[in-house]
Amino acid sequence: MLRDRSAVDRTIGEMRLSSSGFFSEDTRAKFGKSIGATHLLFVNYMRFPEKDVETRRLIDVETGRVLANVVGEKNR
Repeated sequence: MLRDRSAVDRTIGEMRLSSSGFFSEDTRAKFGKSIGATHLLFVNYMRFPEKDVETRRLIDVETGRVLANVVGEKNR
C-alpha cells in the first residue's frame, strides 16, 4: 500500500522507465555484461510513524525476471 506522494511518484516513474524501452531485454543484457553483473538487488526502505517497511527485489539482468520479492515490516 502506498502511503505518500513520493512513493506514488517513484512508482509511476519506474513504470514509465520500464515501459520506455530503455531497459529492453537487449539493453539489460548489454548493461549487465558491461559491468559484470548477473543480478540486481533493489532495496526500498520507508519509515512511517508506526512502523518501518523494507522491500527487496532480486532481478535477473539478462532476462529481466523478478526472482524474489520480499516485503518486511517492523513495528516501532
